[in-house]
Amino acid sequence: MLPNWYFDIFNRYKSTLQQKDALYVALSAGVDSNTLLHWLYSFKAELPTIYTIHVNHNWHGDYSHLWANFARSRAAFYGFQHYHYEAHFKDHDPKGLEAAGREMRYLKFGETMQENSLLCVGHHRSDQAETLMQRLLRSSGVRGLGAMRDFNTVEFGPYAIELFRPFLSISKQTLYETATHLNLPWLEDYTNHEADDMERNI
Repeated sequence: MLPNWYFDIFNRYKSTLQQKDALYVALSAGVDSNTLLHWLYSFKAELPTIYTIHVNHNWHGDYSHLWANFARSRAAFYGFQHYHYEAHFKDHDPKGLEAAGREMRYLKFGETMQENSLLCVGHHRSDQAETLMQRLLRSSGVRGLGAMRDFNTVEFGPYAIELFRPFLSISKQTLYETATHLNLPWLEDYTNHEADDMERNI
């Protein structure tokens, strides 16, 4: 049985989603995007065509390929067309790797997406706190300290990508509990628990 919050969030955004020609899921192997994928699948009869996209940054050796293959397999399980891209950053300064990865990722998103579409991402309530902390550490101004929004547009290269974050009111714990209850598979990213060169992890 689907949790009540699935229906609450769908009803909140249904009319907006139905005005789009396509929805694209930024799909990883994690619990966030895989719960998002299942949420969209649960209402696919009332939604435009759904696609998935995964960009493999090749940062973590065999783990990167494991996560990429997992994302591909989950898209196939639901019957969604999947776009997979390989990215390499051999000569890039590690201190700027996270920004380079984000730029590459969004350029691939923009390259793939058709007009009048949304990029659906699994950002949740805990990500809001993380984003605020990062911006505080960067001494962002008042505008920069604003929270992530459910809809906003980001520009990378020639692409203006409209983002959709339906889970901003949902906690990470709720996502874990929901995925467990519904027997949704996911793979944990071990780097989330390491303080390495990535600003997000630190």
